[in-house]
Amino acid sequence: MPLQQTLVQAKVEVRLKKTWTIPDFAFAYADPAKDNDVSSQMHHINGVEIPLTKLWYRKIHKCCAQKGALVLDVGANLGWYSLYAATLGCRVIAWEPVPLFKAFFQVGIEANKLEDSIEIRSRGVLDQPSGHSVDILVPEAGNWGTASINGANADACALGLEKNDCTRLTVQTERLDDVIRGEGPDVCMLKIDVEGYEPQVLKSAEKLITSRRVKNIMLEYSPGVFERLGRAVNPNPAETNDYYQHTSAFPEMLQELIANGYTLRHVDCIPGEGAWPCAKGNGGLRYANDTERWEAVWEQFHIIDEKQLAHDLRDANLLARSKGRVGNATKWGIEYSTQSFRARFGQSHNTDVLASL
Repeated sequence: MPLQQTLVQAKVEVRLKKTWTIPDFAFAYADPAKDNDVSSQMHHINGVEIPLTKLWYRKIHKCCAQKGALVLDVGANLGWYSLYAATLGCRVIAWEPVPLFKAFFQVGIEANKLEDSIEIRSRGVLDQPSGHSVDILVPEAGNWGTASINGANADACALGLEKNDCTRLTVQTERLDDVIRGEGPDVCMLKIDVEGYEPQVLKSAEKLITSRRVKNIMLEYSPGVFERLGRAVNPNPAETNDYYQHTSAFPEMLQELIANGYTLRHVDCIPGEGAWPCAKGNGGLRYANDTERWEAVWEQFHIIDEKQLAHDLRDANLLARSKGRVGNATKWGIEYSTQSFRARFGQSHNTDVLASL
């Protein structure tokens, strides 16, 4: 469907303005009354996930200056991170299967004249044979960012727990290893934000990861997506609940990255500034000329290790076997080992992890 027709049918207003970033770029977003996540942030503070964006800059700006350098963005949404990477000089391959989100993204590409730098692919990414089909549920209002496979993180509207409706899309999927083949330039960053299906995406990139071409991976870590779905869909723990079976994939994913030589850091609150979702404004750490402070901050991020993840895996397996009956320490009704990584963000369903070679 043509770009303009997609936007007209969705009955959404397209807003466009410059970002606070260095360098800046034009970003297209919606009325924050329609999207209270990315669009709301852009409307109020001229940016999105500001501390994570600063970290993104720190990890890719030198790499993007190299000829042919590449960024992969799985779950691009309205294109914030892709547009910034291309503005910094990288070639970008982005995956965004939701037509409405892709339309906003395309407005940003055209506004910044980045047509030669960014390729948007309309398929989802899973560790399934090419052409496999999945359903995606997209909230029509509220937090557009919770659009997800089978409504995994759009559970409130998918289960009828909110007044907002969801649109159901059927999309085909592909594997990263089937798209990024053979030898090639360094991948400065692989970003994965797919509302609970991050382990499936990484499994689809086994050859790419073992090639050591991918220098950094920024991913959302979301075991709580399936924990809370288990409670919402089937509050009676005596009955079988398949959602809990998915939780072990998250620590296993991190264990696999460690085995491939990556150092994993928990991107938690930045001292003196806060990190997503802690930050409230766009002040705090600067960019290139604040290297000393950035290095000090980087060293304070918690390193996730095998010893910790062994506790996570034990907890996940216990959760699956007991059908959710693992205590009552968090609002999800689950008690975690105090030595696990999961316990560091126990009151939230997700957090952010940066893996670097």
